[in-house]
Parts: sequence; structure tokens; C-alpha cells
Amino acid sequence: LPSLNLAYNLSDDLIGRFAFSKALANPDMGDVRNTTSLGAFQTVQIVNRDTSVTPPRSTLIGGSINGWVGSSGNPYLLPMESKQIDVALEWYFAKSSSVTFTVFNKELSNFWIQGSFDRTFTNPTSGVTQDATVTGTINNGEGKLKGFEFAYQQFFDMLPAPFDGLGAQFNYSYIESTSIPNAGLTAGTTNDTGAPLDLLNGLPLQGQSKNTYNIAAMYEKDQGSARLAYNWRARYLLTTRDVISKYPLWNDENGFLDGSVNYKINDNFTVGLQFTNLLNTQTKTIMILDGKGLEAGRSWFENDRRAALTLKGNF
Repeated sequence: LPSLNLAYNLSDDLIGRFAFSKALANPDMGDVRNTTSLGAFQTVQIVNRDTSVTPPRSTLIGGSINGWVGSSGNPYLLPMESKQIDVALEWYFAKSSSVTFTVFNKELSNFWIQGSFDRTFTNPTSGVTQDATVTGTINNGEGKLKGFEFAYQQFFDMLPAPFDGLGAQFNYSYIESTSIPNAGLTAGTTNDTGAPLDLLNGLPLQGQSKNTYNIAAMYEKDQGSARLAYNWRARYLLTTRDVISKYPLWNDENGFLDGSVNYKINDNFTVGLQFTNLLNTQTKTIMILDGKGLEAGRSWFENDRRAALTLKGNF
């Protein structure tokens, strides 16, 4: 796919960059598999009620099915495409130290969301052909994503030994994304105060938090290195169509603290300790219950604190 990258040295330590590119991503194999799970919808029972006996007795003599629903893969999914523009300013104010600021805009097409669509199936035993409304991954059409990122990195090599191996990193991202609908909602609904709540067209892109930041403390000296990093992100959309409520499902805001300590034995081997989720952070999902935006906790997960002893080889 075509791309254009330009860089200009504004000064010895200041660089401006511009990039335009087109990108393409194929859907997951699990989403395009031609498999379907069907179930009966609105089954009507036909009974014979005998009132000549006490108490009256009812006997089931038949039934009818008004429709079929289910879940399905979608072998007709198209690849997602993106037109991307990035403009960046980079300041390298010291050795291994920099401050960067980037503005970006992405125009997406054929974005994937969870929705419903009709498929036709024929019973191999009876030969009867039946339409069914199934839930699965579909192409939405268009989506937009824009925002900016600020990043800072510095090693404090001006400090006296052994503190000259200390370093810090920080980055912050702000993202606005729009135009992901939910076929299970209707536009123009209101919240409890009567204010408009357009869940149909006002949803962000799946997996995109509006605010995200990462901060890390580092140490690298001789054969030793250590890192302690905290990563936080605001709530983000997991799916536009939850399997239970058919409304959007969100992942609540959370932050994770991870760490590592490594020692380089020689040019070939490094031994280390890896620490994950030191704060024992809980992950919570939030479900939307109705068209007015009423929320409730859906599930809670804890991955617990974990530690791993590692040995890395390089040959």
C-alpha cells in the first residue's frame, strides 16, 4: 500500500516529520468461519384442554416456531482500510533523551463491529428453507480517529555514580473516535434528565480509550537493569452489541503496575525477575441496560500478582 514519509531538520536537535499512508487489516479467522449456531425463537405451543375432568387437564398436541435466531461467522467480511496522516515534532535535547509531540488523523472504512444480519439455511433432513437473524461480526462502513500524543524520555547521566543510570519515561495520548453504530439501539433516546443520548451514532471505536498514559522509572548501569512501569487507560468499548443486553459493553478504567530486574551474566545470557500486576488491579466490565444509558457492572476479573524467573539466551 502507498505511503509518504518526510522529515526536515529544523535545527541540530529539532526534527519535523510528516507521514501519509494507507493501511489494510484482514479480519480474524474466527470471524470469517462459515459456522452457525441456531435456536428457536418465539415457540407457540398447541394444547388440547379437557374441562370435563376436575381439575381441567391440558395435553400438548403440537407447536410452531415463528422464527430462528443464533450466532454466526461472516465469510463475506471485507478487510478494514485506513487513510492515515501523522505530523510530529521531535526534540532531542540530550543523549538518549527526547520530547516528542504527534498529531494524527485516521479515516477508517469497513470497520468491524458486532451486529445482526439475515442468513438463509436449508434443513438437510426436511429440505425446508428458513431465514434466520444471526449475530456476528459485520462491516460498519466508516469510522474516524484523531488525537495527539506527547512523549518524554530522559536518562539522568549528569548525576554522580551510581545514580547516572537512572531514567524516566512518560507518554500521554488523547483520542477521539466516532461513528460506530449499534443495530440494537434507536437514535433520539433520552437519559433520566431528558437530555438526548444518541447511543446509535455516538459510540467510539472498539478498544480505544479517550485518555491513556504510561509512566516508567528505569535504571541501566553496567550489567544490571531495572524497570517499574504504571500503565493507565480510561474506559473503552469492548463491543457495540453485548450478547446479553444487545447494548454496548465497556471495560472500566484501570491501571496496572509492572516491574522487572535483569542482570547480564555475559554476552549470551541474561537472568531476570518479571513482576506483573503488582497492585492486584481488578478489571471490571460495564453493561448498558437500556436506551437511556442505564449502567450496571457485568463482570469482575482479577489476574492476581505474578512473578516469573527468566533466563534469556542470545547466540
